[in-house]
Amino acid sequence: MNRYYPISIDIQKKNCLVVGGGNVAYRKVLQLIKSGARVKVIAPSVTESLVKLKKQNKIELAKRPYRPSDLTDRYLVYAATDDSYLNKKIFHDTRTRHILVNVVDAPVYCDFIMPAVIKKGRITITVSTDGFAPYAAVRIKKRIDKLLNPEYMKLIRSIIKVRSRLLKIKRSGVDINIEHALSKLSMRKLSNYIKENDPDSLRRYIDKFISSFT
Repeated sequence: MNRYYPISIDIQKKNCLVVGGGNVAYRKVLQLIKSGARVKVIAPSVTESLVKLKKQNKIELAKRPYRPSDLTDRYLVYAATDDSYLNKKIFHDTRTRHILVNVVDAPVYCDFIMPAVIKKGRITITVSTDGFAPYAAVRIKKRIDKLLNPEYMKLIRSIIKVRSRLLKIKRSGVDINIEHALSKLSMRKLSNYIKENDPDSLRRYIDKFISSFT
């Protein structure tokens, strides 16, 4: 049975903590920064990459051992040290504080896991093996990534634009079932215009499609 519930969480401007100063911790920090989190790193020694992020004012950095009080006002925590005892202690410290925690390489001590992520424009695809085979997830991610070629991404952007225009029409008072309307959109025509590099025909087809709902 799948243990994890797949969900995307908004952590923008949330206070997040990474305990650990090595390369694994650095990768977690980068993921948090990309999502707009406020990140603090705590470790007695850290990589030059983390020091650089501190100098760029992208993280807060404390070069010292972890303390339970470090969990105060934290929304999410990564335990990313090479000390399994310390990682487990951090996990147990989060229990009474109701803080989401991830202990690297220990799914049993995780409230959440990080899937392999493909992010292109408005498209986000995640691949997970419930934390038990991260390498396999990365391999699958690479295969999917190859499918999202420039032509395919243009197709997706076209569909997004059509949906946006239909939503505007609906908000103006026209009764439209958006998903049903999109099912009538010809993917074959869109794909052909994109492959033929014919933006004028693509635009005309979309305009004609939209006009049928006004």
